[in-house]
Amino acid sequence: MSPALLCAALLCAALLSPTALAQDGRSPDYPYRIVPVDAVRGHLLEGAFREPMGVCYDAEADELLVADTKNGLIGIFRGDGLPTFTFGGPAILSDPTMIEVGKEGTIYVLAGDRLRIQVFNYRGEAQAPLECARTAKAGEPTRTVRIGAMARRPDGAWWLFDSDAHELLLCDEALGVRTAIGAVPNKEKGLHLESVSDISLAPDGTVALIDLSATPVQILDAAGKFLRGFGKRDIGVENFTMAAGLAFDELGFLYVVDLLRHDVKVFDREGRFMSVFGGWFSPETAGRGPGELLYPADIAISPHGRIYVAERFGQRVQIFDRLPAEPATGPGGSRR
Repeated sequence: MSPALLCAALLCAALLSPTALAQDGRSPDYPYRIVPVDAVRGHLLEGAFREPMGVCYDAEADELLVADTKNGLIGIFRGDGLPTFTFGGPAILSDPTMIEVGKEGTIYVLAGDRLRIQVFNYRGEAQAPLECARTAKAGEPTRTVRIGAMARRPDGAWWLFDSDAHELLLCDEALGVRTAIGAVPNKEKGLHLESVSDISLAPDGTVALIDLSATPVQILDAAGKFLRGFGKRDIGVENFTMAAGLAFDELGFLYVVDLLRHDVKVFDREGRFMSVFGGWFSPETAGRGPGELLYPADIAISPHGRIYVAERFGQRVQIFDRLPAEPATGPGGSRR
């Protein structure tokens, strides 16, 4: 986005941002209340974050990975936010924005021109990168796919968005294309693939993606069949100004980050609005207080109850807990 367009979008966001919506309007079907517990603001030795735009949770290691975009660094933190290790730097990584973790702690990073997925072992040592090559027709020269978004399945296969062809690709572990979806947007069924910015997978393989179209959130089954789309660019807490990142929890609830409304909205599998958290609580804190969000860009969720939200211009990753919606004991009793 150009600086002029970004400034205009930020001005619109200031008019539309919620100021006291955190926890308001929670559905009784949503079993949690979301509470802030801490924030990660930088690395152990390499200094403060500069526009962190990607987060990933490694359930096997109980580690949080952060793409510190403007510093060109990948930070690795314990699940409680304690920094343990950092690698990268501008000479190795240019503008990293997305992270995935695979077998034996292999780390996959989307950065720079997005023509390849950079691969590192668990020590941060560079491995051979992955590229996806395609041909439009038989006999034509191959081209390297410019990857707009990525998500890695547990079996090692990949969902990728081809930014040039506007197609969703199911690829094998080496990024060989198995299936291409949506070469022409299907207006009748509602599938639009104009500019996909994030992809997330539910435990059952359901695919959710954010697209910069009239329907921001779109859901497909594990084979790529379109199921539904929901959300509008409109007023209303269930709608969006700029959806930026999304993630499923272990129960199948979908959490969608809205960069310009500074909040996270929660939906069930059918697209019904469940809850919202974040926002700005007062002009004095302006998105920087505990529980507030300042231009959130991505989200990761631990099955143990933790939620991690990267704040692009808040320069932090805020940690939230999912707690039972009702107190664990009687009135006045402890909730923990």
